[in-house]
Amino acid sequence: MAWSPMAPGRTLPDRPPGDYSVEVFYNGPGGEVCTDTHTISVECGITITGPEQALTDEIITLYADSGGDNGTCTWTCSPDADIQGTGETATFTASSPGSYWITATYTNDSGAGCSQDYQVDVNCPCAVEIIGENTLPAGETIDLMADGFPEPDSEFYFWTPVDGLTAGANGTASYEAREPGTATIEVQYYANQKCSHDNCFTTRDITAWGMASIHPPCPCINTGTTMASDDFTIVTEPAGFQNQALVTPLTFTTGHPSEDIIVTASTSTGPYADTAETTLTVVNENIKTGMSVDISVPNYIIEPLKTIGLADALDLSITTSFQEFTQCCNFGPGTSTDGDFAVSLSVGAGPYTIVGVPIPPKWKDYVAADLLNASLGGSGDVKITGKYAVCDDITTWGGSGDITAEVELASQVTANVPTVIVVNAKVSGSSDITETLGAQGSDLLITTNWGGLTVTGSVKFIVFGDYKKVKFQVNKTYFEKGGLAPVKIPLPSLNE
Repeated sequence: MAWSPMAPGRTLPDRPPGDYSVEVFYNGPGGEVCTDTHTISVECGITITGPEQALTDEIITLYADSGGDNGTCTWTCSPDADIQGTGETATFTASSPGSYWITATYTNDSGAGCSQDYQVDVNCPCAVEIIGENTLPAGETIDLMADGFPEPDSEFYFWTPVDGLTAGANGTASYEAREPGTATIEVQYYANQKCSHDNCFTTRDITAWGMASIHPPCPCINTGTTMASDDFTIVTEPAGFQNQALVTPLTFTTGHPSEDIIVTASTSTGPYADTAETTLTVVNENIKTGMSVDISVPNYIIEPLKTIGLADALDLSITTSFQEFTQCCNFGPGTSTDGDFAVSLSVGAGPYTIVGVPIPPKWKDYVAADLLNASLGGSGDVKITGKYAVCDDITTWGGSGDITAEVELASQVTANVPTVIVVNAKVSGSSDITETLGAQGSDLLITTNWGGLTVTGSVKFIVFGDYKKVKFQVNKTYFEKGGLAPVKIPLPSLNE
């Protein structure tokens, strides 16, 4: 191609794609000639757009852009498939999977043309999902179902082995959670013969929740109590399943003063259940055991009796009846005590004889009454109750009463000689001695009072021969009315 000097610019005619050399000749004013050569690359101006992926029997649309030049466009496919279109638009469908090359050929009005290739990968339509629960308690079993698409002439599901997974027929399976945690379940789906080289798969995470801990609402309960699962504080892993936990036992009894019962929270009843345990103390207040309490009470009743020699004739006897038992407190089980002690007056075997009423000296030759017969009696049985309540850490005592000793003195005056006849002679006396016992706080308050003991009487006798009539009065006081100052003695501790 030569360019004329009179035409400094030229247009390259339409050419098929390729490399073209252009040479320019220039004739100078002096007749000299010079040349220059330039290479021009001509590319096809067609751009194909559309999906690069398709499923078998899926219709897709492709577009060829020629840059706006007038002309025609034809479409071909390799390997052979259904492609239809004239101009810039075509539809493509393949019934078999594989890679297809689509060619668009463009020819302009001058007859020049070019082609552009475009690759479409055709795959089998395949999708599968797992139908079933996402969570379950450890130790339980759930049913799973694999559902594949499209509906094939024949199908096959393959479940990837996982501990606890059992594959069934027609895409079914069961999963037993043998420990807490998350298991990934995978199934592969082989759709049909046409796509036997291709398959699809899916996974599902299934979480088996387990037991983290269980705590009782209190450290102890009384026997015969029935509780509910939600009375306990239950923590699961992951959290949020505490209302599904199985708690046993929920009714608590014991035949012992106290007994530690193990309470179990389980995810299920199966052999692979996950569990958590706690201990709850069950208390039976009705089971009591005897205990020894050392109590002594001084015998102040004997004080006035010492003057007449009968101090050893009376005694105070003490009997105790205390028991220990377990109580349920806010802080847990503890030992409480209750019971009583009784104070009784016991009298030795009588009668007793004491040196008695003196007879005036001038009459001692006639009558005698030097000895007095004493009769003692006792009454009263004082009971003092005591209790130590461990829940409140308080000891309480209560009760009061009187113990009374009764003294009766009597004597008959008798004649010493036959010539004396006692006409009327009798002396006597009596007194009451009372000891009052009463609980006052943690002390026993003892108050002792007595009446005076005086022997009185008159003696009449006749002396024959001398024809004397004698009468004289007898009056002797052994102790005056009085008492002792109140005495406090500490009562024993019941919480040891």
